[in-house]
Amino acid sequence: MAQDDETRKLSHGIFLNMGIYGGYDSEMEKCLEKNSQEICKDVGIEFLLIKTNTCLDLYRGAHGPVVPSIMMGTILSLQKLFANYLYSVDFCAEEQFFDVVHAARYDWLNTLCFSTQNVRFWPIGLEATRMDKVKFLANYEFSQNHTAVCINSKANSMNCSTCAKCTETMVELDSVGKLELYDKVFDVKHYKKNIPYYMSYTFMKKWGKEEAATDSVREYRKRKIHFSLKTYVWAFCKYVRRGFRAANPNRIKVEEIIWNEIENKQ
Repeated sequence: MAQDDETRKLSHGIFLNMGIYGGYDSEMEKCLEKNSQEICKDVGIEFLLIKTNTCLDLYRGAHGPVVPSIMMGTILSLQKLFANYLYSVDFCAEEQFFDVVHAARYDWLNTLCFSTQNVRFWPIGLEATRMDKVKFLANYEFSQNHTAVCINSKANSMNCSTCAKCTETMVELDSVGKLELYDKVFDVKHYKKNIPYYMSYTFMKKWGKEEAATDSVREYRKRKIHFSLKTYVWAFCKYVRRGFRAANPNRIKVEEIIWNEIENKQ
């Protein structure tokens, strides 16, 4: 945001390239950068590209505990440019708590701690759940043309439409009847042909009590939408293969590494 406290107009849009999607110059990073540039152009604000080697060279461990620090720390390095910065939080106030592994879980505190006399971070989104945000954003063409959530570093487009993040987002949009509007950024045809694949993942996550999946299933049930037996069988098989745990096996390994490091330092 601009430094003029009287106007508080949006002045810049920042794309932070951490190189975690296949390196700084990967196709995925290029797609995200281009999308960010188009967003800034449409909104009428200045585009700013920042690259940081924090994840690739300085901190090579799990990103969960340090992402808020990297993002806000980068903005502080430009503090003469900004007086106010809108920081989007993942979780609403009710869902915030202290979590050693996922620092985004307490972004309400992070934004307070990183704010200085020169720069103030404003947590945006504390008042709404993820599903509330989906329902709100899905009504805007801007969101339908620019949504990018993919974590597949090998993808050559903004969204691969099959990774965990893409699956989660597509299911959320479908649960509120808005997925068809996002055919410019997601492969909606592939989704419609493979609903058991997507929904089995969602039900497995729901059994693991993950908020996003639970909310999606609730929205489907409100609309009285039911799924085939195949969906539940696939979901159960996935749940069994993961040892009756919904979390990604790689994430579980990362969490174990972090806890081991904490115990070793005590």
